[in-house]
Amino acid sequence: MRLPRKLRTSRDTALFRAPNREVVKSAVVRQRSRYAAEHRSARPDSARPDSARPDSARPGSARQSHTAGRKTLTWLLVVTLVLPGCTVGKPRLQYLWRNDRSLEYYEDATSAIEYPVDCDPHAPTPDLLNAPRTLNSLDEAEPREISLNECIRMALAKAAIIRDNSIARGGQSEILQRPQGVTSIYDPAIQSTGFLFGNRGYEAALADFDALATTTLTWGRNETPQNIGTFGLQSGQTQALETFALQSRIEKPLANGGTVAVEHDINYEGNNRPAGGFGQQLFPSSYNGLVQMEYRQPLLAGAGAEFTRTAGPLSQSLRGVSGVSQGVLISRINGDIALAAFESRVKNLVKDVEDQYWDLSLFLRLYQSEIDSFRDLTAYYSNFLKRSEGADSRLQAEARLYEADARIRGSLADVLEHEARLRRLIYLPLNDGTFLYPTDDPSEAMVTPEWEGCLQEAFVHRHELRQQKWEIKSLELQLKAAKSLARPRLDMVSQYRINGFGDDLAAWDGNPLGSMYGNLGDNDNTGWNFGFQASVPVGLRSALVQVRNYELRLRKNRAVLSEMEREVAFELSTAMYGMQRWYALADSQTRRISSA
Repeated sequence: MRLPRKLRTSRDTALFRAPNREVVKSAVVRQRSRYAAEHRSARPDSARPDSARPDSARPGSARQSHTAGRKTLTWLLVVTLVLPGCTVGKPRLQYLWRNDRSLEYYEDATSAIEYPVDCDPHAPTPDLLNAPRTLNSLDEAEPREISLNECIRMALAKAAIIRDNSIARGGQSEILQRPQGVTSIYDPAIQSTGFLFGNRGYEAALADFDALATTTLTWGRNETPQNIGTFGLQSGQTQALETFALQSRIEKPLANGGTVAVEHDINYEGNNRPAGGFGQQLFPSSYNGLVQMEYRQPLLAGAGAEFTRTAGPLSQSLRGVSGVSQGVLISRINGDIALAAFESRVKNLVKDVEDQYWDLSLFLRLYQSEIDSFRDLTAYYSNFLKRSEGADSRLQAEARLYEADARIRGSLADVLEHEARLRRLIYLPLNDGTFLYPTDDPSEAMVTPEWEGCLQEAFVHRHELRQQKWEIKSLELQLKAAKSLARPRLDMVSQYRINGFGDDLAAWDGNPLGSMYGNLGDNDNTGWNFGFQASVPVGLRSALVQVRNYELRLRKNRAVLSEMEREVAFELSTAMYGMQRWYALADSQTRRISSA
């Protein structure tokens, strides 16, 4: 802010400088001492007449000195307290650790502002380098006639990122406020490829049914001294043991909630214990293994294909985390919801393009109307000058001309603004040397819609209603799955295995125990297990709370659907009423112009 002349010329005086604290302190002390001395000298002379007292001891002189001292002290205190805040200078950022030089890194490097470096160089769009159109450059632009269908086609063909007309409604661009939340053509594909809980796509849900193969392979050798002679070894001898283990298992969840698994194990053991004899080993090294098949089927909680398609395989669910919304059906519904949301934004884009197209056509007509009015005023002013009337009337006529000229400029600015907004919605450059002229005219026909048919069409084709119905369907399926989990867990478990043993792994010499695979192929040594496994949380509190939560959410969404249908009906009635109203006004204005 620029100071007045007097203050600017006196800025260099002592009044605008910060006073020295020692000087101010000494001045205050001197003033207090002077005031105390004057006060003490006035007490003994209180009985003397005024003529016999010294000048400094007279009542009037003491009173004046006392008053002057108080004023001086007051001004010094004001200068001391106020003027340091008026000192001119840039405020300096100070740190609490200023004297600690080991923390300089946090002052300089850590607090510095960094900028990202693009892995791929990104150059701005070349058409952005063209300067926007101005009021004076409109004459240089070539007219480009464009229809409404062409505008809509251009907007849909180039709408990789869906734009809206929020700037025209007085707001800010959504892509600048929430760049991660804008709608794009990639959103349905992003939803279908989601992989996180609560936002899984179709492929991620199907991945729960992929077979899982695991293999473990280990070798080992162990040498242990024997304290007691066993298995042919004497006390003090060392037993050397070599081992090899291979465990392979493939497991696959089924659509009915069950799980099937195939397992193959191979174990090798070689030692230095002597062979033969009673209680001793048959071979110094041997192979044993098995091939096992296992099947597990839930019977109560999580049983059935409907639960698995809704919540996913029960064997892969995480209690309290995954819930019952990880199945294939829910993923497909989420994809349909994302597609409905995308269609809704595309519909809004088409509506914004259509509204902006007609707004530009309207402002062009208003601009032409202002030009015609200016021409009429110019002709009137010329005739007025010929009549040579008074100066006041001439000034009023000139003022009207200036007002008309200002309205023309304002109307032209509105035209340029709406033309730029239309360019933004149909993805055209800011300035390509052309000016868009709408060629379509609004229909003048009287339309009388049928209420029930229009209402049914709105209920069928409104994307908001379709999206809400998908939400309700998803909650209905999840509620059924949650009720299934509100039962005890009871699984049927069965296993069947074939065992094998042999001196070698795969030697075919006719000996039944010559090789493990030969003995395994004979299918002479088998085993099986069959049983049930049950588990139940006492009280089933978590499962029942989940059921109650889905019941409440389902009721809420059904109530929301009813209110949405009511809102659609109100919007439709408002649109029909507005159409009749504006048609009646346009018809009245047309008749007024025709009769004039």
